[in-house]
Amino acid sequence: ISIISYYKMLDLLYTHPNFTKQGLAQNLLDFALKNYIHKEIYTFASLNAKDFFLKNNFKIVRENEVKRNDQILKNFLMKKEI
Repeated sequence: ISIISYYKMLDLLYTHPNFTKQGLAQNLLDFALKNYIHKEIYTFASLNAKDFFLKNNFKIVRENEVKRNDQILKNFLMKKEI
């Protein structure tokens, strides 16, 4: 997990695919936010991660399309009030 406090950004939150649906990402997010000093936090969530963040009271600010290696990838800028 990586939080960039200056930008109020949750940058990385990953678990290995073999350990999905076991609460590990939830525990990481809870731990990260426990001592978080700002009143809001943002993240760029992938299509796969969007539902996880919605369940954790993040709201979609906007949908983005990013071009990587000639592929268009969709992600979502999301925000949570703390």
